[in-house]
Amino acid sequence: MDKSTETFDAHLNRYELQERIGSGGMAVVYKAFDKQLKRTVAIKILHEHLAADESFRERFEREAQFIASLNHPNIMQIFDFTSREIGDSSMFCMMMPYLPGTTLADELKAAEKKNTRLSQDRISKIGRDLTSALDYAHSHGMIHRDVKPANVLFDDRGRAILTDFGIARLAQGSTLTAEGLIVGTPAYMSPEQATGEDLDGRSDMYSLAVILFEMIAGRLPYPSDGSASVLVKHLNDPVPLISEFLESRNPELDLFFRKALAKSAVDRFQTADDMRQAFEDAYCDDTAIASPVSTSDHHTPATVMFANPSITPKDNEQHTTATRIVQTLSTTIVQPVKKNPIGILALAIAAIALLLVARFTQQPAAVLPEEGTPTTAVVENDNSSMTGSLYFETDFGNGDDSGMWELADSSGVEHEIDGNSLVLRNMQDRIASTTLFATDYTYSDVDISLTGQLVADSHPPSAYGIVFRYVDSGNYYVFAVDGQGRYGLWRRAVVDGSAQWIQLHVGNDWIIDSHVNAIGESNALRVVTIGEEIRGYVNGNLLITAHDDALGEGNIGIYTGSTSAANTIVVVSDYAVGPVVPEDEETKANSMTLEN
Repeated sequence: MDKSTETFDAHLNRYELQERIGSGGMAVVYKAFDKQLKRTVAIKILHEHLAADESFRERFEREAQFIASLNHPNIMQIFDFTSREIGDSSMFCMMMPYLPGTTLADELKAAEKKNTRLSQDRISKIGRDLTSALDYAHSHGMIHRDVKPANVLFDDRGRAILTDFGIARLAQGSTLTAEGLIVGTPAYMSPEQATGEDLDGRSDMYSLAVILFEMIAGRLPYPSDGSASVLVKHLNDPVPLISEFLESRNPELDLFFRKALAKSAVDRFQTADDMRQAFEDAYCDDTAIASPVSTSDHHTPATVMFANPSITPKDNEQHTTATRIVQTLSTTIVQPVKKNPIGILALAIAAIALLLVARFTQQPAAVLPEEGTPTTAVVENDNSSMTGSLYFETDFGNGDDSGMWELADSSGVEHEIDGNSLVLRNMQDRIASTTLFATDYTYSDVDISLTGQLVADSHPPSAYGIVFRYVDSGNYYVFAVDGQGRYGLWRRAVVDGSAQWIQLHVGNDWIIDSHVNAIGESNALRVVTIGEEIRGYVNGNLLITAHDDALGEGNIGIYTGSTSAANTIVVVSDYAVGPVVPEDEETKANSMTLEN
């Protein structure tokens, strides 16, 4: 027994310290024997620096009583707590059950050394245990603040036990953090914790999502070198696709992590129980990982031929390996990252000479679109003095009388002007529908944008997007996204007398991408066509550049696609079309805007 242990022993009365079994940034843990109850316990002794302020004793006792009141099988129980004076310093201790097993951090390290991962059953059980613990704690007003693998122990029944509740909150209130420092483990910190904001249970759930990602992928979503620099990644980097680290793609799991690791707490799961249910639905069934991604229920027919277009991969695409070293970090006290408020800059648009009044005519399809005879009233713009401005734009509001819109409802596709948006309801089974805009006018080189979302009640594989160079029901292009965070670019073409979808992107029928928001979230789509070049953007990110010269010009519009669930509801809030601005002019305009 070392000297420090003897010193502690003399002041702990009924507890006999046996050996030190762990240490971290805020406490040291000893294995001890309770001489009164004749049992082995663990004693956590907080570091002296946490008690530097006079109010710590009161806060410690209050926090310890609160933690001791928690009674849940997946939360470490507190048997007792005490404080002692040792010379000029104070000793604060918590007594708890002794669990001789490993931590989750130990298991992850062991799996990494063997180049394996935890089993799906094991991950599922750990996920259920930890979400249950957080749901209980949050319902009782307790936030953990430092959820990480090193704070997950296992009892003799294999249950995951979350420990160190309240410790981070004690440290957060110490004099060390009075100057705006924050307590936690950078690799697992939520964005709001990284910036020093007030926290609630959704921050804990973000940290748990990082752990779930790490267990499944064999690496952290944002690899860390042990420094606080990883906080910038949590704040700014897109959520990586978990499918990139699986033997086969799992779009549902990609969607789960997109929501669980959202930058804003309001975009995440709002309760731990909601998170548990979503995780079980996406991961915990027998086929979640083993089965390949299926598109059999999707509205897009199987690809029967390729146009062999020239494809330029998106510039920002990252390819990562499936195996990365997993680092378990100690709790640290760091300076919060200061937010750099970057406003959403918009180019000044010259006044539009005349307001466009357009009537929509929908081109229905019952497997294949049928020819129609659309009628549209359009007021043409005088563009002679409006370089770089839009040909037209609409937010479906502006005080326009809804009677000015011809909203044809047929083939199960309904249209409705609802406030400042156009609502499209595609209620037919596996219907690809085009709603054309201003069919009296055709466009060749053009810049089209659409802002919309798939309503949460829709079937997730449903899709919506931009129709361009529409010649007839068998000849047009579509750039679309679906509710599972995927995108694609196709040309509709008649082949041997039958209309087919010709895929213009490389890979699966649909491409998963972290820049594409999922069902219930808005996406800003943009298509730029210059000759045979087609560029597709989502939320400001260039995802694909393809070359195809089959169709030179045509109408433009909106695409919706239903699945066998026959439940597709799309809300379009903005639609605009303008001339193509050369890249050098666009860059110059952006630069001038930034300077102003």
